[in-house]
Amino acid sequence: MYVAQNEKDDVAQRFVESLEKQIKIIFNTFVRYPEEKIITEEDTKKFEEATECHICGRTLGNDRVWDHCHITGKFRGAAHNKCYLNYRVPKFIDIIFHNLSRYDSHLFIKKLGGEIRCIANTVE
Repeated sequence: MYVAQNEKDDVAQRFVESLEKQIKIIFNTFVRYPEEKIITEEDTKKFEEATECHICGRTLGNDRVWDHCHITGKFRGAAHNKCYLNYRVPKFIDIIFHNLSRYDSHLFIKKLGGEIRCIANTVE
């Protein structure tokens, strides 16, 4: 088994550090500082006239909220409060590796940590 002689040789560690750097950039750009909602007359009219939740499609009653994109600030539609609260930008990033069976994937997996789910290799 290969053991890194110094920090520069530890490719798995360098990969994880690079990945973390990119994730922080994404988080700071899109999630941490959400845009203010943009309210136009046309969107206000659509909101007031809406009869169905744009997320689940069920009938709206008095339970309606203004759903807007937290990245762009644009109006998405009228929604139930519960649907709106569940329809958020996730605060996690999925990392998907493909075809690692013949590589030293264990080096990356150990460095990444976190929750790991694998899809088994089958004959199908």
